[in-house]
Amino acid sequence: MLEMMLSMGVIFLVLGMTAMLVTDYSQSLKQGSSRETLLDALEFGAERIRSELVSAVSITSPPASGVSTTLNFDRVDPASVNRLGDPTAPPFEWEPYDDSYMLVVSYSLSNGALIRAATGPVSSSQEQLCENLQGLTAEFVDGRTVQVVLSVDVRGSFNEIRTEVPLWIEP
Repeated sequence: MLEMMLSMGVIFLVLGMTAMLVTDYSQSLKQGSSRETLLDALEFGAERIRSELVSAVSITSPPASGVSTTLNFDRVDPASVNRLGDPTAPPFEWEPYDDSYMLVVSYSLSNGALIRAATGPVSSSQEQLCENLQGLTAEFVDGRTVQVVLSVDVRGSFNEIRTEVPLWIEP
């Protein structure tokens, strides 16, 4: 009888320790996946900035020298139906950067969220790309390259995503 009680106690002790290990393992997996989700959103935001900035026709922020916490630029609105002009008009009448089909794009940080705002002659929009950010900086690293840095603190681990965008225009 004593041996059976002792063996039952050992079995319950082993089962309890196994349950604690499984619970701890599950929590660590959950924390790891939320960290990966946040870093994926951060990479998405950096890629979105890079893909739009590469087609900029003018940049208003950052300045030619110095660091800015916002990024503002103009680009041709891909949804504009009249951006190629009248096909029957002479070529000298066509203005490739007419304000009627330009889009003013702005990236900024608001309450820890990366916000993209776009304003055009017909419509405007604002969207949140990712949240829990610590910082956004943009600066020219040479005359034709803009470096954008997004930073985030994930449970004590500080991460930065840097992207350098070569421009085809002169700032």
